[in-house]
Amino acid sequence: MKKRRRSNRKSIGVAVAGVLAFALAGYLIFQAMGDKIPHGKHDKAFYTVDGGATSFIDRANLEPPFDYQGKEAIRVQFFTCDGGKTRFIGWFEKFSPQAKATLSTV
Repeated sequence: MKKRRRSNRKSIGVAVAGVLAFALAGYLIFQAMGDKIPHGKHDKAFYTVDGGATSFIDRANLEPPFDYQGKEAIRVQFFTCDGGKTRFIGWFEKFSPQAKATLSTV
């Protein structure tokens, strides 16, 4: 009976040590990443007036479509696989007139 208790205690100790080691490894990896981890605050966004052929950066809180130099501007989401050297369009965003009306009342 005493051997089982010792064995159970040993198993619990090993499990606790494993969890702590896993948590420590996760913390160290997170710290090593530093500023490479994207943060939730984005105050700029990409917009286009010509279907993505060209783009410009403006405030992220603009509600597309909006007028930009006499043309209708919409938000564009870009993706990259090489750190930004090249990029491709993921999708365009614009609100319907009804959605814009609802947003303006909120």
